[in-house]
Amino acid sequence: MTWTPITAFAVVVLCFAIGDIIAIKTKGLISSFIFTIVMIMIFGATLHILPENLIETAGLSNILVTYGIVLTFVNIGSNLKFNELIAEWKTIVVSIGAMAAVMLMGFTLGTLIFGREYALSSIGTICGGLGSTLVTSDLAAKAGRQDIAVFVTTMMTFQSLVGILISSVCLNRACARYIATGRIKQDEADKVKVFNIKLIPDFPPIAQGAMMSFARLAIVGVIGELFSKLTGLNSTVCYLLFGFLMTEIGLLERGSLKKSGGENIVLLGSYAYLLINFLSLTFTELLQMMVPILGLLIIGAVVAALAAVVVGMFLKWDPWLSAAVGVTCLLGYPFTYGIAMEAVNGNTFGKSFTDEEIRRLTNYVLPKMVIGGVISVSIVSVIIAAYIGPMIFR
Repeated sequence: MTWTPITAFAVVVLCFAIGDIIAIKTKGLISSFIFTIVMIMIFGATLHILPENLIETAGLSNILVTYGIVLTFVNIGSNLKFNELIAEWKTIVVSIGAMAAVMLMGFTLGTLIFGREYALSSIGTICGGLGSTLVTSDLAAKAGRQDIAVFVTTMMTFQSLVGILISSVCLNRACARYIATGRIKQDEADKVKVFNIKLIPDFPPIAQGAMMSFARLAIVGVIGELFSKLTGLNSTVCYLLFGFLMTEIGLLERGSLKKSGGENIVLLGSYAYLLINFLSLTFTELLQMMVPILGLLIIGAVVAALAAVVVGMFLKWDPWLSAAVGVTCLLGYPFTYGIAMEAVNGNTFGKSFTDEEIRRLTNYVLPKMVIGGVISVSIVSVIIAAYIGPMIFR
């Protein structure tokens, strides 16, 4: 079969479309990510029906790594209010508490059950994603331990499956409780006086079209990128920060990416990018390392979730929300974004909620999930891997 770009694109979006239906019908219990990943593995490297370059052929592989992640994080930042951003210090505390527990698990229970090298090398990957895995993999390669490099790379590929399952259940419970307690009817954020630093008046109607929304998002992305290069700060943090600041002063509108019509295509490109590894991975290859990979991932995820619940108790957080934020280290973007929106959609679809009420529910879970993922995956996990890595091969 000759795979043309439109054929490949159709297959990818069909998988996601069926996954979305399943996610809505099961209220997020069966995530669209899990369904799509399983389908890709079965029809990809196992049955060889789908080519390994399916995502590239569909033209979706570069959306995330070029402009997609910039526009999305700027957009997420634009949806934060001042008081909401201040409130997210609790998210950072919960996330760091979860990762500290994972580190303790690796040096104790993990080492006892699976051996020192497997346990210690898994810590960075469980606490993060690509960045921390690259650090550990590079150290393993320099030490002549290709087996450890393959181990952490494979673990990274499948860590999202464990994280998705736990976070999907927890987020749906958190959303359901938020609705049941009536908090969705009360805009808690608006009860707090917000510091107003708006400097730019509203743009005239002629300058509020889709292309202008895209342009303003891109300009803010450029500013964030330049600031990251000048200061050395993590780029995603800078995109979030400037998305927030530029919205507060009036340069951006809240939800600009959705208004421009670009939200869905950027999100599709982000999800599709993560499928690339699954197209070349067979179930046989997975089975070879299944026991230590799943064992450490499951134990790590449970430890992270429980530690987050304990920390969340002191912060008066809903335990289900705390657990979900605790396992964001296994997810990262765009999973944190997608799962949060799945939970929101699953609990509001077909019901008589207003747009404002849906926004409240979204703001209750989305900033915490995304910021938790940024803190763990993009920042802290890389530091952890760099610190623990040299200890593995002593």
